[in-house]
Amino acid sequence: MWRVAEAVRETVCSERGKTEGMIGTLKTDKYGFNQPKERLWQTLEMSGPRSILSWNLNKLMRDLVRATR
Repeated sequence: MWRVAEAVRETVCSERGKTEGMIGTLKTDKYGFNQPKERLWQTLEMSGPRSILSWNLNKLMRDLVRATR
């Protein structure tokens, strides 16, 4: 049972769903977030931000192409 207003609960559920979906996308082979090939700690630390950057750049390019059409 949630002890918050209904509007707050709906907002939290919506945001969580968006976050879960993005994490699922980052775990695909295309972005490599789930099983990075790196083994050194310094490079392993950067695999998450690199996956997110890759996703954001792909999204940006898709939006730019869509805007020019």
